[in-house]
Amino acid sequence: MDNQNYAYIFQRNSTYYFSRRIPSDMKKLYSSYRVVKSLRTKSRKLAQLASNQINFQLESYWNSIRVELITKNIVHHTLHTSEPSFVGCGYKLLDVKDHYLKLKGSNKDRKFHNMVNRNITYLIDAIGDKDLSDFTSSDGAKFRDYLSNRRLSLSSIKRIFASLRPMISLTQILSKVSHLNFEL
Repeated sequence: MDNQNYAYIFQRNSTYYFSRRIPSDMKKLYSSYRVVKSLRTKSRKLAQLASNQINFQLESYWNSIRVELITKNIVHHTLHTSEPSFVGCGYKLLDVKDHYLKLKGSNKDRKFHNMVNRNITYLIDAIGDKDLSDFTSSDGAKFRDYLSNRRLSLSSIKRIFASLRPMISLTQILSKVSHLNFEL
């Protein structure tokens, strides 16, 4: 890993600089293809420490933008769909978990049950055991921030949101079916 960190520093006139290529998905935010910053030191050790800090901050910033883009789409599609509507559905997050495990978890292993319980627990810890009709887009942002504060990786956050989507969609279907009156 030390060799990788040295890749972000170079020396010009005995002063060290940080230099990092901008990832392709972030290029639209910058007018240049690289971030170059003087570290204002002639010490290789101090340059490496400063480089690590700048690199960490850049990665955090870029990941927050990526998560924002991902969650904006997921939250919009998952929590704010117009068909079927959650208005007055009466289902809370614990109901979502129970229904999902009852319908989909009968032939699944312990890992599946743990994943469902963990992800619903994360959501409840972040926003509370709300009725699904009370969800707002700010709840999605709170949930995203909660997961980020737990120091979960971007891929883990994506996986959690992706696992919650079918749980909530199934509850949408149950809500719609339970409101239908069947006449024979």
